[in-house]
Amino acid sequence: MSMPRTDRREPIRLVDVLRQLPERELESLITRLRIRIDEAKRIDVPSQVARALVQLPELRDPGLLPGPTRELLYRIAERGGVLQTRSLPAAVEPLVARGVVFVRGNGDGVELLVPSAHLLVLRPWEGEDPRGMRALLNQLTQEVAASIAAHYLGRPATPPVALCLEPAWEVLSNPERLAREIEELAPLEKKLLLAIDNVGGEVDTEELLDLEREPMRLRGATGATPSRRGVGFALERRGLLIPIHPNRHVIPTEVSAIVGAERRAEREAQRREIRSFVLGEDHAPRRARFVDDPAPLALAMALAVRDPSVEVRPGVGTPRSLVAKFATRFGRDPETVGFIAALSRAIGLWDPSVLYTNRRLRPKRKVRSSSAAVA
Repeated sequence: MSMPRTDRREPIRLVDVLRQLPERELESLITRLRIRIDEAKRIDVPSQVARALVQLPELRDPGLLPGPTRELLYRIAERGGVLQTRSLPAAVEPLVARGVVFVRGNGDGVELLVPSAHLLVLRPWEGEDPRGMRALLNQLTQEVAASIAAHYLGRPATPPVALCLEPAWEVLSNPERLAREIEELAPLEKKLLLAIDNVGGEVDTEELLDLEREPMRLRGATGATPSRRGVGFALERRGLLIPIHPNRHVIPTEVSAIVGAERRAEREAQRREIRSFVLGEDHAPRRARFVDDPAPLALAMALAVRDPSVEVRPGVGTPRSLVAKFATRFGRDPETVGFIAALSRAIGLWDPSVLYTNRRLRPKRKVRSSSAAVA
């Protein structure tokens, strides 16, 4: 199924694709999928076909497709819905027949197209970024999806919501347009978005209300409920903060890359500075030692506690007087001596039997003679 070549590189809406198809191919698609066309409706035939295509079971459950075909669909989706190839792969035939993928001629080959509505309906797959914009939009409830669609449409959204979300996807999937959308936010909205990004880009409802300093708390069966008039809701209806059931709110990866760009640049500059310092200095070996080896001190204390004058009872902490004595004797600070002593006792290094690794070195026990025992 082919369509005329255009210079458009942005996400392509499903209705626009169907309207560019030759009439013969559109009728063939309607016949294959047994789509019912109602001439009495005020919407045109391509719009009715688009409503039927977004409900295809292959999109909601790609497991119904053969393995190579499913992987090809995922690869096209990863490229934003446009994949350029030199020739048509054999695995694309089922997708073309079902109206999931469309083919567009190119000078060097062909382009495989997946319209925006299909991308938004397609369930997340293994290996996809779970915080990516597409994956999060796919998990939206009907209420939230309709709110986002209405914001970018400028009018209330009507079912199917996937078709109404296409204008939102054109903005949210384009880095330049998304950056302009963030730049136009109110100061309080920018501040909240930056605060959420600073804590990892994901908060629960209680944390969100604390960050936006919302005094009112509405609680339901799943906990606190965000206000529909707060700053968080203003970000939510723009698709910059995605609510996830039951009470999580996530900033998409694409939004986080723009909001936290300055902080990440500072972090990368600091990493480069540290790396240049380590590589530039004369460290031998390359992995420099910044602390003294604790082994000599540990062995010295293990030998010192064998002195009969030193009494360390099992199950009781090391006396402070002994720690101070060892610190003075070995020329180390008491904190280090106390720490090494605690570790040595924990691993049993102060046990009298530890240092006798050879039987010949162990002290011989005195065996009392039988006559002495009788006496």
